[in-house]
Amino acid sequence: MNASRTARADKISRATYQDVLDAPEHMVAEIIAGTLYTQPRPAMPHARASSAIGGEI
Repeated sequence: MNASRTARADKISRATYQDVLDAPEHMVAEIIAGTLYTQPRPAMPHARASSAIGGEI
């Protein structure tokens, strides 16, 4: 294996559940294929609508 490729692979680490736990409270965190993704939590009107729709289903 190429030495630079090995060094690059060592620098890339897969996200862990601890990364999700360490995410800021105002963000939703998820791991997809080893990569951590974060996005803002939904605003209250959106959260209420989602809950209402979920209740109907």
